[in-house]
Amino acid sequence: MRIPNLTISDAVVSRLNVLRGKQNEINQQLATGQRVTLASEDPAAVSRIMTLRSEVAVTQQYSRNVDLATGISQATGSALTSLVEISSRAGELAALTSGGTASAAERTSYAVELNQLISQAIEAGNSRFNGQYLFNGINSENAPFAADVSGVGDSVDHPTGVDLTNLSATDGNTIQLSDSLAVSPYSRAVNNAKIGTFVTNLVVLRNAMEANDTTAIATARRGLATSEGDVINSLAENSAGRGRLESIKTAADQRFTDLNGLIGRETDVDIAQSMVDLTKTQTAYQAALQAGAQILKLSLLDYVR
Repeated sequence: MRIPNLTISDAVVSRLNVLRGKQNEINQQLATGQRVTLASEDPAAVSRIMTLRSEVAVTQQYSRNVDLATGISQATGSALTSLVEISSRAGELAALTSGGTASAAERTSYAVELNQLISQAIEAGNSRFNGQYLFNGINSENAPFAADVSGVGDSVDHPTGVDLTNLSATDGNTIQLSDSLAVSPYSRAVNNAKIGTFVTNLVVLRNAMEANDTTAIATARRGLATSEGDVINSLAENSAGRGRLESIKTAADQRFTDLNGLIGRETDVDIAQSMVDLTKTQTAYQAALQAGAQILKLSLLDYVR
């Protein structure tokens, strides 16, 4: 059965168009480096890419949350370290004045330095990060510690004690670090209360020095040692929490890298394979041109002969 020339020419042109379209598609992929640019090119891949990109966005937000929690934890650790240093110096002063070798004038002089240490301790206890107080639990908008100057003749430079009126008994807010994990990077309420006790012990030690009372100094020294242990424990707890945050951050960064790798496998073109495909398509296109030229040269007279 003879096939009309018009049908043959249409078939040839259709085939050439398909091959030309394939060449254009491969050239576009090589130019952009992207295997998929339109949803119609691979709907299943595009669906997977959208899901992965959504997870990347969530992972990035969790990573930012970890950075925030780490910043809070680091600032808290710095403040606690300051308190430990203050306690260490106060312990030295207590040791210098607890024996019988120190004079009343020396104890009074050391008491002046203790006043400075008390102010520094209150300042450290009122440390903030991003405008939030670190040692006041859920009540992070208000300073937890203040110098009590209620005594007659007392001032900020010589407080009678520490005012804990605004100190919260509730732990700080939590920060979501993953779908299943939320932590509070703030110092716990029980540890915050111990900071108040620590400052109070500094005041007691100062009063004992001003009174030139070696017995009271020895008692205050023991109380201060206990408070120093509490602050050191708080610092150790903070360090452990920061180590955990670092592990979470590492895992989040790795997940981010893995997700981008998965997206890349869906979107990025395989250059070597695409070059092979382009060569095949170009060869097929040239062959189709040559075959079409041979076929379309035939006329009715060729069949009659």
